[in-house]
Amino acid sequence: MIPQNTAGDGLRDFARWSQRGVVTYIPDQLRHRLRTDLRRCARPLALIVGSQSDKGASRSIPTPT
Repeated sequence: MIPQNTAGDGLRDFARWSQRGVVTYIPDQLRHRLRTDLRRCARPLALIVGSQSDKGASRSIPTPT
């Protein structure tokens, strides 16, 4: 007996899940659960500015005259 579900069906399912946002929702929820279990902020915000990028930005932006 040949299985009903083929690779094409799986690709269609993935495309439908992707359009509905399931593909990004599941990892986000797993990350959220893991971080809360570790008693960390569920949705942290981080910003890292390197000294070289800061110097480069000041040179590339023209100063008003």
